Amino acid sequence: QSEEAKQFCAVAISYGFAGVFWSVSFISLAVSDCAASLDLQAACSADVTSLLGSFSYLSSAISSMTLNCPAGGLKDPATILAENSGGAIRRLQGETFHEIQTLEANEAAKKAAKAPC
Repeated sequence: QSEEAKQFCAVAISYGFAGVFWSVSFISLAVSDCAASLDLQAACSADVTSLLGSFSYLSSAISSMTLNCPAGGLKDPATILAENSGGAIRRLQGETFHEIQTLEANEAAKKAAKAPC
């Protein structure tokens, strides 16, 4: 499995954990708010699980950033096109160049989405 596929899995798993933690937090808040008196255990549970959900969401955001923002900055689109075409680059301008970039980005996204976790 490639590093990129592992990062996509890390993003998905972190989002999953965030959803579970926030769901538990909302349930704990409901128990606390609907009780006849203040339920400190439910309130504390809501705070802790909300914090864990936030950290999980932060983890997924960082993993996403490493996928979308490569080290060393972004390359010039013409350089990327030249690398992907095996050096056989033509002079493309305006809308044609933009269409090729969009097609390549869509293909890359489809390939990454099919990566197994």
